[in-house]
Amino acid sequence: MAIFASGFFSVFAQKIDTLAPAEIITRRKPKSCPTAAPSFSLDRSNSMSMDALSTAALLEQNSMATLRGYGPMALQTASFRGLPGVGTQILLGNQPINSPINGVFDLNLIPAFFLGTIHLQPGGSGGSFGGGAVGGNIQLLPDRSKRNSILLQGGSFGSFAIGAKGSLGNLLNIAFFKEENKLNYPLPKSLHGFTPNNRLENSQMKRTAFQLSWGKQGWLHASNAIRHLPISVVSGTGTAVQTDKMIRFQDGKIWRNNNHQWELDAFGSYEWNQYEDSKISLNDTNHCGWLGSQQRWKIHKGSHLFIFENGWQGYWARSPYFNQDFRGHRWNASGKWNFEGGDSTLQGHLLIRKEQFNQTFSPWILDGFIQKSISKVVSKVHVGQVFRFPTLNDWFWRPGGDPTLQPEKGWNTEWGLIYKNMEATGFATFLSDQILWVPTSSGFWKAENAGQTRTWGVEWKVKHLKMGPFHGEFNGTYQQPRQLKSTWIPLLYQPDWKIQTKWATNWKGLKSEISMVAQGKRNVTTDGSVQLPNQGQVNLWVDFSEKLPKGLSGKLGIQNVLGNNWWYLPYLPGPKFQTQIQIQYQFL
Repeated sequence: MAIFASGFFSVFAQKIDTLAPAEIITRRKPKSCPTAAPSFSLDRSNSMSMDALSTAALLEQNSMATLRGYGPMALQTASFRGLPGVGTQILLGNQPINSPINGVFDLNLIPAFFLGTIHLQPGGSGGSFGGGAVGGNIQLLPDRSKRNSILLQGGSFGSFAIGAKGSLGNLLNIAFFKEENKLNYPLPKSLHGFTPNNRLENSQMKRTAFQLSWGKQGWLHASNAIRHLPISVVSGTGTAVQTDKMIRFQDGKIWRNNNHQWELDAFGSYEWNQYEDSKISLNDTNHCGWLGSQQRWKIHKGSHLFIFENGWQGYWARSPYFNQDFRGHRWNASGKWNFEGGDSTLQGHLLIRKEQFNQTFSPWILDGFIQKSISKVVSKVHVGQVFRFPTLNDWFWRPGGDPTLQPEKGWNTEWGLIYKNMEATGFATFLSDQILWVPTSSGFWKAENAGQTRTWGVEWKVKHLKMGPFHGEFNGTYQQPRQLKSTWIPLLYQPDWKIQTKWATNWKGLKSEISMVAQGKRNVTTDGSVQLPNQGQVNLWVDFSEKLPKGLSGKLGIQNVLGNNWWYLPYLPGPKFQTQIQIQYQFL
């Protein structure tokens, strides 16, 4: 196994601007989606590995979100509360970016190098963000700091990356990132025979991304990813090549007059996906795109804030697995009242939302949140409806799609407590007509409304811990996702617990950070007889900037320090131990 020495070096010509972590709710101006669950915000002020890791790996190591991946740099999706990835809404800026074709977003398509802040919020938020936000939402905010830098990175298993950022005053930020990974690591004994040398060689993952951002809300993102594997997930052996291309944009305008504010967001996207399998001569190409706009009116009256929203979205899709080209549109309108008590010990909101998909699917959504401070204890209660429309694959994939599928509908309830640096939330989510893909006797999988599902559990977050010279945090979740058949059976691939902790210290000028992640078993069969084992990671970062001459900054990073294998899928595990070297030069 080829291992490279690893480090991180920076030259600073000016002070770095960082974005402060977002708060769930603040005095007189509550955020748009408060829930009773603890939130997470990652940026360069509280994450030593922001530039060094992929967006998916960053979330895996620094939050309670569960990541499901199909190999390094391949499709990575995030989920909350034991629900599939389609139950997590991903937002870039203010707009959802989940694909209408499969309902998820590949987090590897946006490098963490481009991002200024990642905000994670468990808890159903369908009232604020519409369909898809059943288990929670993740908001990706572009880096708008005035930083000019060049990045070079190389590492084990043939990984290499180059990135650059530039700023034209307050007008425009430009970012570019290119990455390759040959994935030349040994396969476990169970996979010997799949490749000539029992290594995942002759593989290649390539990714190129470009981003422009302007003002406070404008951005344009384009990315291209190519994945080449000698092990085909379709045919078992042979070669599979997948290409993903994506272009997205958003622009926002704001008008203010004293306590009144009007915002207009225009957004659009185009996706192109091609999959080739040499073993079975498969060559499929999917296209989809959409355009839309969202308007908001905000009126402040003392401690009350009224928000009215109206949005429209039109989209189209084409795929050889659809029995037709699909075109559609969607409309939504909502009203929200944020209130606050005179002494700020009482805060909350009431929200109603209307979604119009077509004449059949037109739900009303209710959502309520209240927060009360008594002495040193803050109590939070959140109750809201959640829903998710079928994806285009759910309806039209051949074989297995079902155009008669009904949307998922349900309720999310939460009760949370905050005391000093501790926060805990009990939750329960109930869904009817959940859409699941199940195997059939004919050898293919079929989408169906599986009936009732429920997930209950607890989430906790403890921050500002101190143990001698170490400062840390401890977070986790325990959950029980179940589907009702003749009895309650476990949902597949959803872990029953996850814990994450991170500790930092400064020893004689050496700043270090160690993050540890452990995840419970995942059921592969509905009777629980076959399970993926518990998983774990330990990752170490050392900042030795104070040992370098003035103006230089350096970091050393090692992933999977203890060599505990982090499995992605039963037939495609990740490497046990990885290192990388990264050099970054920053200038005016």
